[in-house]
Amino acid sequence: MSSGARKWYQQPLVWMIIAIPGSAVVVGIFMLQLAIRSDDGQVVDDYYKKGKAINRVLKRDREAARLGLEGAIVIAIDDNSLHLTLTQKNQAPLPNLLGLKLLHATRGSIDQEVSMVLTPKGIYRGFFSPMQPGRWYVQLETEEWRILGEWQYPQQTNVILRPTPMVEDAPNTK
Repeated sequence: MSSGARKWYQQPLVWMIIAIPGSAVVVGIFMLQLAIRSDDGQVVDDYYKKGKAINRVLKRDREAARLGLEGAIVIAIDDNSLHLTLTQKNQAPLPNLLGLKLLHATRGSIDQEVSMVLTPKGIYRGFFSPMQPGRWYVQLETEEWRILGEWQYPQQTNVILRPTPMVEDAPNTK
């Protein structure tokens, strides 16, 4: 070996060639740990049943639109309470108890269900558990109808709930 030649471990090009696949292995191990630790929700087993349920959901959306239902929620973050004012076109009596779902945009495992109870003042009130910041979908429902809204927690303290606009109700753009 000549005195000017360097050994293999002294060559920068060799270390660069080793570093590229080595870094891929390190990142791969990190991603594997992340996938194992995080809960990505459950995949629906019975797609046929879910598909049939869509018709029922659309029927409830149409009924909410027919009734002219609209809700306004005021959120008190200090005591985790929700105050709901519900309006409708006709003056039919409203139920004493409503189901409110707080659905996280990406993590179904942290969704919440809140019972909204009608107070003597005509406002519904319920309490939610501490939540993670982010986008939440709010769904107020009975067996006959449902109205929806979006909530950016904790930035927003008001949420408006309305029936989902139907595709056939959308204006024709042709």
